[in-house]
Formats: sequence, structure tokens, C-alpha cells
Amino acid sequence: MQAQNPIGEGRPVWDDTAPPEDLAALAPGVPDELPRTTDVLVVGGGQVGLATAAACAQTGMSTLLVERGRLAGGPSGRNGGFLLVDLARSWPEVWRRLSKRALELHRDFNERVDFGLRLLDLATRNGVILAEQGHANPLRIAAAYARKAGVVATGVEGLGLYRGHVRTTHGDISPGTVVFATGSCPPDAGAVTQSHLKGTVIATDPAPFELDRMLVDGEVAVVQLDDGRLVCGGTKDFDNDTSSVVDATVARLRNSMLEMVPEASQLGVSHAWTCFRPHTTDFFPVIDRVADNVFVAGGLFSTGVLMAPVIAETMATWIAEGKRPPGIEAFAVARATVTDRSPNGD
Repeated sequence: MQAQNPIGEGRPVWDDTAPPEDLAALAPGVPDELPRTTDVLVVGGGQVGLATAAACAQTGMSTLLVERGRLAGGPSGRNGGFLLVDLARSWPEVWRRLSKRALELHRDFNERVDFGLRLLDLATRNGVILAEQGHANPLRIAAAYARKAGVVATGVEGLGLYRGHVRTTHGDISPGTVVFATGSCPPDAGAVTQSHLKGTVIATDPAPFELDRMLVDGEVAVVQLDDGRLVCGGTKDFDNDTSSVVDATVARLRNSMLEMVPEASQLGVSHAWTCFRPHTTDFFPVIDRVADNVFVAGGLFSTGVLMAPVIAETMATWIAEGKRPPGIEAFAVARATVTDRSPNGD
């Protein structure tokens, strides 16, 4: 039942800068005894799914997360790592308030587990300074959640929901509640119009200078990593379903970076990669209960990493208390109905 989302091409710089123990945590494989019953089953191992599993486990619910590939293998681990609250001033005010709460939760989580969150001021092209915005290697965030997410299994694909059971490539699982967090809404979740938007991110060789803040010009932001590299991203390429890294796009990103950081002109591009961000028609997510014990979290577009902990907090509260939490209307943009469907049509 996991949506067949495009991934992207090119090796992200995060794979070469995350500690080996974090990379290992992203590919645990299948445990010798995969639980067949669990209070909560999360299908999908991106940032939202991992954060939701961790939040449910923290409440004391038995939790199992299954992912067909590596954790954070899609846009959750192929983004620029920016956690920017106040950047998109076109967001509704309620959504912006939730995004501030999300960054607070990132800060609290980092104090407990230290996934390398950095708080940097963000300077815009018109001179506005936004204080203490966040940045982190997204693979390190995912690994931190994975360690708190109950039982995590990679290499397990969800095939369908049938009479209360979730059929997987490793047998049926009977959850009390199932959360589909596969990026897009699952194909059984009603008529929600969805698509994917291609983005490209680049990283440079280490720079001999230091930036004391992040920079942004329009949709492109620049940050310097601890090893001196600059990361610049990302583009929003509509009507482009090719996964390849395009030289012209890389050049466009590099030119945008040089407008903000002229002294980077001598730096070569060490990494360039693409990803596909899932989105709904109006670019707002679907976070909703679509049946008595079935929830979906999809279409986060460019805010999935930032919003993951506040979505997880909301979802865990909803599941534990059995009623819609106050303010959930800020998330839900569509109601859907999940019907039983097995891969064999029976």
C-alpha cells in the first residue's frame, strides 16, 4: 500500500557527513520476529512516519514502523536540511504558529538526543534578519527518531489493507491503529489529487571562509556545514518528472548561491542531487483520520522535516485519546474514505 513515489538521483552530501552509527540506524532490516500485532503500525519511514512512531511509543503504545527501503530514503533525507519557520509568509497564520511549535519540539528533542541541530540567524535578500532558524543533517534527525520509534523494520512493503489487517511482503499485521505516512496519501485514501514536484540541491567543496548565518533569496537558501561546505537548495521545477540531475539546474543554483556569497566563486560543486516532494493541489497536507482506526499523513511538500514533530504530537494525542485534538483543522484539507483492498482483489 506504500505509494510508488519517485525518489531522485545523485548522492546527497548527508550520506557522506552523517556518522556511521546514524547510517546504520537507517537500515536495521527485518527483526527475527516481526510483531504480528501492535497498538500502532506506521507504514512509511520518512520524517513524519518516524516522528509519529516515536511519539506513539513515548506514550506507552506498542509501535511498529515498516518501510520498504532505507529510512528517510526519499525527500525526507534528500532535502536541504533547512528548518525555516518564518520564511513562507504566505502561509496561513495558524500554520505558521504550528511551525513555530514544530521548531520548539525539534529543539527539545535535540537537547535529549543531540542530532546536531544548529540555530542560525537567516538573512533575506531585502535585509530582514530572522533569528534562530534551524538547520540539521536530515539523516541524523531520522536516525534519532528511529532509535525512539519502537520496533522498526526496513525492507518490508505494505501491500494493502484487508479486513483490519495490513498485508505486507513479510506477512499480515493486525494493528489497533494504522498510520499511512508514505509521503503521498495511499491509493485507497479517496480522491485526493496529488503530484510530485522535483527539486535539486547542491553542496560545494569546503570553503576557506566562514558564514555566520544562513542566507535566502526567494526559494533558494544557503548554509555552511561544520566542515566548511556550502549547501544550496532547492529548486521547485514544475512539469519535470525526470529524476536526473540537470547541469543547467545545477548552474542556476550555483549562480543563485554566488549572488548571495560572491566569495564562493572558486568553490567546486562536490554533490548535486534531486528529490520529488509530494503535494496536493493547494500544496497543503492531508493529516486526517479516514476510518475508525486508519490515519493518513501526506502531501507535506517542502515542510515535512520541519513539521514532523508537531504532526507526530497531534497524531499520538489523537490516537491515544480517541478524539480529534483541538486545532486539527489546520492540517486536514480533505476527508477521505479508506476501503478494504487486497493485492489479489479479494
